[in-house]
Amino acid sequence: QTTALLLHGFSNQSWGGLPLPFNLAPIGAPLCTLYNSGDVIVALVTDRAGHGFVQFSLPVDVNLLGLRFYDQFAVSDGSANGLGMTTTQGGAGVLGSL
Repeated sequence: QTTALLLHGFSNQSWGGLPLPFNLAPIGAPLCTLYNSGDVIVALVTDRAGHGFVQFSLPVDVNLLGLRFYDQFAVSDGSANGLGMTTTQGGAGVLGSL
């Protein structure tokens, strides 16, 4: 079991003025990259196999159709590097039709 953070965002270009993707090597996490903004950050605990589950509820709203979003996990791993974390590759999605 370990702690993970889901970074759920709406940009893969910048986050709070930080250009994305952002290489985390200079702050102690070589081979790790931040790919998207974290407009919503959800903490969770994984099971022993490293699996986690996050569920979002969305309102039924046609204005959300076509909304692009991006997701990435940051996972606590004290032995991985100086920062004590690793990151997943980024993922992207678009909300479909009703």
